[in-house]
Amino acid sequence: MGVSELDLLLYIAGICFFLMPIALVAGDKRSVGQSKNIWLLATLFLSWLGWLVYISTVQADEEKKLEKERRSKKHAEAQSRAKKLQQQGAAAAKKQK
Repeated sequence: MGVSELDLLLYIAGICFFLMPIALVAGDKRSVGQSKNIWLLATLFLSWLGWLVYISTVQADEEKKLEKERRSKKHAEAQSRAKKLQQQGAAAAKKQK
């Protein structure tokens, strides 16, 4: 009762199929450090489901930078509007006196 070549090939293909999402997360540059370790563990235990969650939730560095720039731009615009309103309020107060 030996293992045939076809069985061995199927076993190897199954192991590769199981390890593929782990390799995809390990090779991806969107997460680094401890975050990547957590995602590797999640992918190890959840396999393809973990990889799908990883792909759908982790943002690329470029996307993070763009989002940060948008936020800072909105914050600067809000500050300039607040400054203008303050100046207008001060000018209106001076006129009323």
